[in-house]
Amino acid sequence: CRIDVVRPVVDVDDLLLLGRGGRRSLGGVCRSGLLGLLAGCGLAGRQPVAEEPRLSVYCAMSSPFIESMVNEFEKQTGVRVELLPGDAIEYQPGLEGADVFLGIPVTLAAAHPEDFRVYRSINEYHIQPAFRPEGGRVTCFAESLNVILVNTNLLGRQRLEGYADLLTPELAGQVVFPDPVHSATGYRQLVNMLADMGGDTAAGWDYVRQLCRQAAPAAESAAAAAESVASGRYTAALTSEDAALAQLLGGAPVRLVYMREGVRRYPHGVGIAAGTKNRLDAEKFVDFLTSKGTQFVL
Repeated sequence: CRIDVVRPVVDVDDLLLLGRGGRRSLGGVCRSGLLGLLAGCGLAGRQPVAEEPRLSVYCAMSSPFIESMVNEFEKQTGVRVELLPGDAIEYQPGLEGADVFLGIPVTLAAAHPEDFRVYRSINEYHIQPAFRPEGGRVTCFAESLNVILVNTNLLGRQRLEGYADLLTPELAGQVVFPDPVHSATGYRQLVNMLADMGGDTAAGWDYVRQLCRQAAPAAESAAAAAESVASGRYTAALTSEDAALAQLLGGAPVRLVYMREGVRRYPHGVGIAAGTKNRLDAEKFVDFLTSKGTQFVL
C-alpha cells in the first residue's frame, strides 16, 4: 500500500490526544530470567526445584510496545515469556529454541512454510480481509510506517518534508539510515525511496546513489539511527515510526516527518514455530496480540 496524503508532523500534544503517551523503546532488549519456587524444607529434605515453563518469542521488532504487551500477557495468563532479540533480515530457517516468531514479514511463512504451524486466531474475522495471509501460518497484528526523524535544534528553519529535501547541501554528512543489508527497516526505507523517487529504474537508483554520497555511515538498526538524531549527532534519520516515537516521547528535541512523496505501510506478523512444545501457550499469545484490548493500545 502507498499513502499519498501527507501526514502532518507529529508533536507530543498530538500523541497525548491520541492516547499514545508513556511508551519507551526497547532497542531490541532481551527479557530473560529464571523464575522458580523453592520447595519447602522439612524432615523430608529439600526437593529439587523445577524451572518454570517459558514461552520463547523470537522478536524481530524494536517497538516500544513490546515490553508492556509481554508484561500484560504474563499478568493475564500466568505464562512466562522469554524474548529472543533478532531481526527479520537475519532470520534463519528452522531457528531452534523459539516457540513464536514476532514482528516477521508476512511473506516469510510463504517462503518457509515448513517452519510455521498453521493456526487461525479466534480473532481472525475481526482482522481486515486484506491483512489475512493465506495458509494460516502467520497472523497480522500491527503495521509499521517509514518516517524521517529530524532534530529540530539542528535543522532550524531549514525545510525538510520528504526524500528530495535530504539532498540539500546543508545536510551533507547529516543524514543517517540503517544498513539495508542487516536491518529490516533499512531495507524497507530503500524500497520506499525507490518507489517514490522513480521506481526500479535509472532515475530511482540515481537518487539512492546521491543519498549514499550525502549520508553519514550506516547505523546498525532503526533504533540506533533514531537515537543518533535525538542525541544531536545527526540532523535527520530514515527510521521506523516506532523508533522515532520512542525518542519523541522520551523528550528529545525531535519531530516526525511523513514523506510528502509517499509513505509505505508494512504489516507485522506473528507465527507459531512448527516445532514448538508450547503450542497452547503460543496460541494464547497470538490471540492476545489480536485481541480488542491489545489492538486498542496499538
